[in-house]
Amino acid sequence: MRNANKKIGILLATYNGELYLEAQLNSLLGQTHRNFLVIIRDDQSTDSTRAILEIFRKNYPDKIKILDSEHSNLGASENFSFLVSYGVRFQTEFELDYFAFCDQDDIWHSEKIEKQLNFMTALESQFQVEKNLPVLVHSDLEVVNEKAQKIAESLICYQGLELSKGNFSGLLTSNLVTGCTAMFNPSLARLALPIPKEAIMHDWWIAIVASAFGKIGFIDETLVKYRQHAVNTLGAKPKPLKRISKFGGFIKILSPFRKIDKNFHLCCVAEQSKVFKRHYDNKLSKRLRLILWASIGMKTDNGTWQYFIYRLLRKLNMS
Repeated sequence: MRNANKKIGILLATYNGELYLEAQLNSLLGQTHRNFLVIIRDDQSTDSTRAILEIFRKNYPDKIKILDSEHSNLGASENFSFLVSYGVRFQTEFELDYFAFCDQDDIWHSEKIEKQLNFMTALESQFQVEKNLPVLVHSDLEVVNEKAQKIAESLICYQGLELSKGNFSGLLTSNLVTGCTAMFNPSLARLALPIPKEAIMHDWWIAIVASAFGKIGFIDETLVKYRQHAVNTLGAKPKPLKRISKFGGFIKILSPFRKIDKNFHLCCVAEQSKVFKRHYDNKLSKRLRLILWASIGMKTDNGTWQYFIYRLLRKLNMS
């Protein structure tokens, strides 16, 4: 099997996941690619999550590592950020070649790691002239309900995600990389650290870094069953049934009688862009600085201007 010697660090953040955790862990242990280590940080669960993890660690000590997390509750994004930092710090000790995010309530298809790893190494080889190039690969997902019954064949179609807008300017405005499908190399992990608290989500931040300084590859297959239930931190929402045409929307924005309310989420997007510029200013091209300057401009009380910038960035779709 290609890349059988490559070792994957699976970064699993858990919190009160007793209902679905066992199924996910079993799906990891059932992977066709066998060379991996599941690195887990539990965020002070109050249910039986920790007990389930201990059983799996006892039964699979060479596959499961549980980190100490007694003294702090970080929340989902910071928990994953901690795991990335830990993985990079101990990469050599654990002989890890790549990292992959993992949610506690999903189910991985048995060939997920194998297919992503083959895609990853092929992409790296394609750009081998660029040493230590940051690379991220991700895939589509099947949306399922609490009982793992299919809701939608494709998350991409279900949410109406526009993967064609997956370059830097598009990713600044909307995250198109679902974290639980993401595999990334150590070059990207090191460059993305430290993930700031202002980052809206860990996977979004890493995707933006990859789009700015490396490559993002998409596997057009559903490699994860993405479970929807009552306590999802983030969930899959179907795309709106009606959409305004680009031309019609543009005319409405320019109309002096058109008033659009301020969008708080776009203010957060602008703040994330501001922090990104501060972190990487000395590495950015003039073009990327210009795009970031526009994105930062969305932090305004003028909702019409805010939305105009948003649509402009989506239209530009520049790297």
